[in-house]
Amino acid sequence: MEWSVDVQAFKWLVQLFVGHLQPDTEFAIWDLFFIKGSTVIFRVALTILQLMQEDIMDCENYGDFYLVMNEFPKTIDR
Repeated sequence: MEWSVDVQAFKWLVQLFVGHLQPDTEFAIWDLFFIKGSTVIFRVALTILQLMQEDIMDCENYGDFYLVMNEFPKTIDR
């Protein structure tokens, strides 16, 4: 079964990671966003997806994928 990363990543991008990362990390991303612009958001999203690559590849169904996409970023600390 194929999963679409764009559905979950879209939530990150629309909400600018609010509620998906540790608060200090979110604040750092927002600071960079205001200083450097929108490219920061895409770079952060790609970096998070790269960090989650192994966990995503281990998913056997969409439920596993959904949990990884929602829970893994909360473990990231700047």
